[in-house]
Amino acid sequence: MDNILCWNVRGLNRKDKQQLVKGMITSHQINMFGLLETRVKAHRLGDLYLNVIPSWCFTSNISCHKNGRIIVAWDPDSFIVDIIHMGPQMVHYSVTARCSGKVLFCTFVYGMDDRKGREPLWEQLQQLALLCNSAWIVMGDFNSLMELGDRVESTVRMVEVQSMRAYMIEYYVEATFLPEGEFEHFPMVLSTYTARAQRKPFRFLNMWTTAPEYHDLIDKNWSRYVYGCPMYKVLQKMKWIKADLKSLNKRALCNVEADKHNCHKIFLEAKKQMHDDPCNTSLATAERSAAQIYKLANERFISFLQHNAKVHWLQNGDENTRAFH
Repeated sequence: MDNILCWNVRGLNRKDKQQLVKGMITSHQINMFGLLETRVKAHRLGDLYLNVIPSWCFTSNISCHKNGRIIVAWDPDSFIVDIIHMGPQMVHYSVTARCSGKVLFCTFVYGMDDRKGREPLWEQLQQLALLCNSAWIVMGDFNSLMELGDRVESTVRMVEVQSMRAYMIEYYVEATFLPEGEFEHFPMVLSTYTARAQRKPFRFLNMWTTAPEYHDLIDKNWSRYVYGCPMYKVLQKMKWIKADLKSLNKRALCNVEADKHNCHKIFLEAKKQMHDDPCNTSLATAERSAAQIYKLANERFISFLQHNAKVHWLQNGDENTRAFH
């Protein structure tokens, strides 16, 4: 499976934001990404590269616009990329998957703020469509509206949605949006899957043991009566436990990264309130409780990252790739 990330980060000069982006790439096993509205100048691109993706290939359209609007990067062990067109509002290129040899086209878009400035974008996309002879992915922030109810604070005029509607009627794409965390825009991840004959193996995650209902879940299934030989009894009980653990993961632990960021915000707010009123015992108790909850959420997230790192090493560590070195 290959995961492609598109994210309007609205500035990426601060190191803490760079580390958050790096964490997103690691936790979601991203193989390629396009970061929009980065605002990173040419002389700072090297530091960004070293802090986020030191072993990847990357490019930017900073030669087409002074504000550094789009940065594209990819894992060279996963893809071969050929840049076809670059402009102030897009980066268009072909992608060849090393594992399968299949070729597709990808375009990251960051539209101008004004309607007049976006007009060349629609024309360029129409021209590129005539040249794409295989699958084509278009991702980005068009800075344009498609529905009259898309804006909350003010009304939308029909003229504002006409260009986007005309384009999306002909070319429609769906994507998954993840929690924005400490950023202002939602990251968008597109996943591509390779058909496999065998089923995905079950893997036990250590973070499941931190759930309050974990021990009750194990005790409930292990105490259930099963008729048959001893080996069959053990196998049946493990099947029940496996199903309940999957249900637990989907219900309570499916997004440990977002939980960590939310708990961190709550902890910082509780800490600020306690500093504003240090004599208030209820605020001190709330701060300690928020700290414990954040500590648990962070431990779960670290455990999840460690598990993914071990799986990645088992799959690629001895194949003399970058994972080995």
